[in-house]
Amino acid sequence: MRLRVCTFNTGSFLARGPENTELTLGPQRYARKCRFLGDVFDRLRPDVVACQEVSEEQGILDSLAASESSGDLRVVGASEPASRGTRTWLLSRFPLAPGTQVEIHQDDVPELTWEGASIRPLGTLVHAVLLPRPGQVLHVLATHLKSKRSWLPGNRPIESLTDWGLGAMLSTAKRAAQAVQVRRVVDGILMKNVDARVCVMGDFNDLPYSPTIEIMLGDHQAAGRLRLRKLELMPVSASLPGSKRFSHVYRGRRQLLDDILASRGLWRGFVGAEAHNASLEFASPAAEFEFSESDHAPVTADFRI
Repeated sequence: MRLRVCTFNTGSFLARGPENTELTLGPQRYARKCRFLGDVFDRLRPDVVACQEVSEEQGILDSLAASESSGDLRVVGASEPASRGTRTWLLSRFPLAPGTQVEIHQDDVPELTWEGASIRPLGTLVHAVLLPRPGQVLHVLATHLKSKRSWLPGNRPIESLTDWGLGAMLSTAKRAAQAVQVRRVVDGILMKNVDARVCVMGDFNDLPYSPTIEIMLGDHQAAGRLRLRKLELMPVSASLPGSKRFSHVYRGRRQLLDDILASRGLWRGFVGAEAHNASLEFASPAAEFEFSESDHAPVTADFRI
């Protein structure tokens, strides 16, 4: 059978409210956002999809998932709320494997502290074991890693470029901690069954070859352990031509922040991937402010399983 997975940062799909504010969308923009996401489901037809930056309660995704455009997608689970109350939501056409339940994993490192203030761990990783067909399981890990935005504990204001540098360092450390958690869960699966089908997808907020991405992929040569080679993951973005290998545009620079990583057991059936980024080439700050579309592109990957 053919499997299509998708990750999509919806771009501030914030709660509905009477006013257009930083934390809500007014009724008109909210309705446009709903139609936009429905159109994405209709066009891409994913079997499993991770949606980031959705702060609305489950009702909106339930209604979108049950709409004619999405077929029979259903909400499987969601991460803990992060900034602005946004979550990563996992939807699937497939049921959970018998005897399993959705797990929400916290950042799996000691709590980070800086100048007496703590950076608390968050449950940012959603792990579901799906059953595409009888006797065949698929592990899906959906996440949204810490943004590159400079941030100081306690939301302390940035008063200098030194503050900005410290905030960027802490954001990087937080993202790396989340990547370690992803890697720990993947290792736990593959060390039991090296042929398991595992898919990690999300907005990773970092670039290929960064420490964040390298931690999640794994590197047996750097570890000096040949036996760990089969635990590595493969990024589907590696199959894209260079001119199409981006999912976000920042200050005119094309960046690949969103990706899908596959275990060897899943990669054997890899068919192809696509970053649906055509509209980003014509994006403008005004269009982004209107929230009618996202400033990220959906990324899809197809596999035979």
